[in-house]
Amino acid sequence: GLTGFNFPVDPTPILKAGLTGALREVGPGVSGGARPRETAAEPRTLGRLAVEAPGSPLEPFVRRAFQEFSGARYDPRPILDRLDRLYATGCFDGVWPSVEDSMGTETPAWVVRAESESRLSLVGSAGYDNDRGGRIWGAMREIGARGSMPLVLDLEGSANGIERGGAVSLRIPTLGSPPTAWSAGGFTRESKIPFLTENAEVRRAGGWAGADWLRIQPAMEGTAVFRSERISSDVGPHGSSFGPYVRIGRVAPLVEEVGTTSSAEGELRFGAVRYQRARLKGSLGVTRGRFALAVLGDLEAVWGEPPLDAAPALGNELLIPSLRWGEHRGKARAVSGVDLAYAFPRRATLRLRIRGGVVEDPTSADGTFGTGRTWLGGAGLTGLWWTPFGRIEAGGEAGTLGERRIVVRLGQDF
Repeated sequence: GLTGFNFPVDPTPILKAGLTGALREVGPGVSGGARPRETAAEPRTLGRLAVEAPGSPLEPFVRRAFQEFSGARYDPRPILDRLDRLYATGCFDGVWPSVEDSMGTETPAWVVRAESESRLSLVGSAGYDNDRGGRIWGAMREIGARGSMPLVLDLEGSANGIERGGAVSLRIPTLGSPPTAWSAGGFTRESKIPFLTENAEVRRAGGWAGADWLRIQPAMEGTAVFRSERISSDVGPHGSSFGPYVRIGRVAPLVEEVGTTSSAEGELRFGAVRYQRARLKGSLGVTRGRFALAVLGDLEAVWGEPPLDAAPALGNELLIPSLRWGEHRGKARAVSGVDLAYAFPRRATLRLRIRGGVVEDPTSADGTFGTGRTWLGGAGLTGLWWTPFGRIEAGGEAGTLGERRIVVRLGQDF
């Protein structure tokens, strides 16, 4: 995905500059009731297709995407849908179809100009929070093609105070619906399990193959893959594990001040390590001027004999203020709450989060699952300042079990 290094957190200045430039070219009086300019009549059909994609290996793919519209009855909607599909591949910075001067013919030639991303790109990000410590992420991408079939090779890795790992993947974008791409790859990951009597880690290594789906409007995404891996753990089950994983939800925004991105996911695991997991989360929000409010809910549960890194925790993903990552882990959790935010000038935001939750069958100090449940809540008030390189956040949090702490978070979330 795009990071703050190559796309601004707040694109408003760029949008305003574009609007100002467009109004300057149109001239005064257009919005004041002036007669609109006459436009040429739509063609009945489109003639010969020309594709201009200088230096891009994806020129045959673009040609295959639009070739079927030549000679057919002109209808802009499927052309625009195909345009969205090309953007959904993540391989293009811009695609611009245009009808050229027809010179009086009924079947004018048309041109599709495409600008693909660099064949080889490197991106990275770094951050810090006093929960997981320092964190770093980096990725390398290579875009190529075999005939009219695009190939996207990704190599990425990340590390923080709790998790570290890497992955390599091959993605093949398609023009069908669905999926928008086929993918396969391999990965390795190590996760520390905090709040146990002894230090414990869960290590995973394996691969996957499946299909991805992405829609621009509305911004929705999904995936269905089959995973196979070997799990080793200092505490808990270990051995081979395999099965399907599915997820569908909205595309997460670059900046998520309040609430959470709605999604549903689940997986089934067979083999020596057998378990099932499901999660459902979402929020309802409203924005009025500089004020934003969201009511959220998050449900997650595992069944069977899961490794400890698959068990949900109230502290994961900063769900409950005052808790640390991995704290209050169990076989099921439920969280609800209210987030409020007020935006100030110079890209500053004041945010209040009030959340509560329950964990079922919490883990004990030796890493085994117990019985019963634990209820708790927390509130946090922090100030955020948005910079081109991510956020700067600082404030305080307190919980119903007596926790008090100062929080500091720097950089993008990942």
